[in-house]
Amino acid sequence: MKQRLCVGLIAGSLMIALANLPMNAVACGSDIERAVVSVDQPVKLLGVVLRGRYLFLHHDGMMDHGRPCMFVYSLDSPNEGNKVLAFHCKAIARSKSLEFKFVLKDVPGDMPEAIEVQFAGTVVGHQVPDYDSAE
Repeated sequence: MKQRLCVGLIAGSLMIALANLPMNAVACGSDIERAVVSVDQPVKLLGVVLRGRYLFLHHDGMMDHGRPCMFVYSLDSPNEGNKVLAFHCKAIARSKSLEFKFVLKDVPGDMPEAIEVQFAGTVVGHQVPDYDSAE
């Protein structure tokens, strides 16, 4: 029952985001944060190269139960709506961000790697785990 509820919440959030929500939309009073993000320069996230438009969802309830809580969906055709990856993040207190941001690590001879995500209007950063925590 809980799993159906979580899947329903995620699917509902995806449908709302696909209805052209403004950039960096945040679900207030909810366990779910979301942002529609355009990645112009290639960035690696857990070994996956991101470039294009994506929906990022974070679900606090899933995080509280040690389950994957950060979900990334493609918003570009032909893969629109497909899950790119999911992982269990680690919450870190940060100063309030006015916009969605990636914290990037420079990798010599390769593209930058995202090591943390923070949603607009929040005071929490979501650290990206090691590769073995991703789905």
